[in-house]
Amino acid sequence: MNTIIGIDLGTTNSVTAHLTQDGPMVIPNALGESLTPSVVGIDPDGKLLVGRAAKELQILHPDRCASVFKRHMGSDWTATLAGRTFNPEELSSLVLRSLREDAEAYLGEKVDRAVITVPAYFNDHQRKATLNAGKIAGLKVERIVNEPTAAAMAYGFHEGRKEKLWLVFDLGGGTFDASVVEVFEGVLEVKSSAGETFLGGEDFTRSLAARVLEAVGLSFERTELVAPRLVSRLMQQCEIAKCRLSREEATTIRVPSNDGDLGPDCRQITVTRAQLQEWTANTLARVELPIRRALGDAGIGWKDLDEVVLVGGATRMPAVVARVTQLFGKPPQCRLDPDEVVAWGAAVQAGLIACDRAVDDLVVTDVAPFTLGIGISKLFGSERRDGYFLPIIHRNTPFPSAALSRWPRWKPIRPRLSSRFTRARIAGSRITCCWASSCCREFRAARPVKPWRSASPMTSTACSRWKPPSWRHGTRRRT
Repeated sequence: MNTIIGIDLGTTNSVTAHLTQDGPMVIPNALGESLTPSVVGIDPDGKLLVGRAAKELQILHPDRCASVFKRHMGSDWTATLAGRTFNPEELSSLVLRSLREDAEAYLGEKVDRAVITVPAYFNDHQRKATLNAGKIAGLKVERIVNEPTAAAMAYGFHEGRKEKLWLVFDLGGGTFDASVVEVFEGVLEVKSSAGETFLGGEDFTRSLAARVLEAVGLSFERTELVAPRLVSRLMQQCEIAKCRLSREEATTIRVPSNDGDLGPDCRQITVTRAQLQEWTANTLARVELPIRRALGDAGIGWKDLDEVVLVGGATRMPAVVARVTQLFGKPPQCRLDPDEVVAWGAAVQAGLIACDRAVDDLVVTDVAPFTLGIGISKLFGSERRDGYFLPIIHRNTPFPSAALSRWPRWKPIRPRLSSRFTRARIAGSRITCCWASSCCREFRAARPVKPWRSASPMTSTACSRWKPPSWRHGTRRRT
C-alpha cells in the first residue's frame, strides 16, 4: 500500500512529512529544504514556477506571481498571472502537486493519498475548497485535520501518556488559532477552538513595511498601486529584518527604488526591536479575543492550563512570546520545531488511518468550530419576519455529531419546503450568518418537519440532509 503523507498547506510556507519507525519525519523538497514557499508564478518564458523559484520571481515580477492565496480559499477571488486566471483552489493544487512530486522523488514510490491540515477556524466552503485542491493535484485526501489538533497530536506522540491540559497557540503566516487540548491515557481530546483567518506573520511584515514607507514620506496603499516592484522588494527586506530582530536588538532596512533595485545610494532605515513591538502591538492584541473565547467555551480559567504550546513561524517573534507570557503568567513552551510540528501531526494522523503500529493506541477527538443551524421565520403579531437563526449543533461540540430539532410549518399545507443550512459566528452581541448550503424537496407534510444536521471530521457541515416523510399511494411513510 502506498504511503500516506501529511501536508501542512500553509499561507506562506508548506511542509510535507511521513511516519517512519522512528516517528514523523519531514520530506525535503527538490532543493533539500523542509519549507516550500506557497507561491506560484509564471516566468517570461511561460514556464510555471512553484516554491522558492516563484518567490524569487515575485520580487521583480509581482504581476506574474501569486501568494497568500490560502486566505481566499472558498471565495470568488481570482489572480491573473501572465494573462491566465487562477482561483485559490487551482493555485493551492499547484503547490500540492509540487509537494506530491517531491515526496514521490524522495520516497521512490507513487504518492496519491494525503492528510491535509487547515486552520481550525476554516469554514465549510474553505474546507471543501481544500479537498478540491487536493483532488486537482491528484491526491485522495483521506482526512482534513485542524492545524492546532495536528500540532497537539505531534506533541502527544512524542511525549507519550503524560496527562496535561494545553492551549495550542498557533500563529502562522496568515492565520491564528487557539485550541484547548486535554491529553490523558492515550486520548487526545480537543475541548474548544477559536481563531481568526486574517491574522498572521504576513500582517506583521506588512505593518513594518508600512512604517518604513511612512518614514520616507510614502503611503503603503498608494505605493502598492503605483510602484508594485518597490513594495514587493520592500516586503522581502522587511521579512528578513523581522526575522533578524528576533535575534538582534536593531537592524537596517534598505528602501528600494521604484523599479525594485537596491543600489548603493538607496535610502536606509534603522529599526529596533522595541519599535517593531510598538508598531505591531495593535495587530498582536487581536489574539486575545479568540483565546478568551476558547477558554470560555472549554469552561476553564487562565491558570488552569498546564502549558501553552507555541506553533507557527510567527511565534518566534519575541513580542509574541512576551505577550503570551503576560496573558498566562507563565512562559510558553516550544519543544518541537514550530514550522514543522503541524506536518508531523498530519503524518501521525496518516499513520492512524493506515493503522500503523506506532500510533495504534492514540485516540483523537475534535470539535466543530462553528455553530450550525437553519434559517427560520418568526411571527410578530400578524407580521412574519425572516432571517432568524436556529442553532442545532453548537460550536465546539465534539464530532462526529448529529442533532434533531422540530419546527412547525408556516402554513398548514405547503407543496414545497425550502430550508437554508447555516453556520454562525457569534461576535459580541451580534450573530452573523453565512449560508452554507440549501436543500429543497417537494412533498406534502401534515406534521412538523424535522431538520437533521450533522458534523463530520472532513468538513464542519458535511452530511447535511433532510429526512422528510414520504408519500406512497396516499399513505405517509416515515424514512
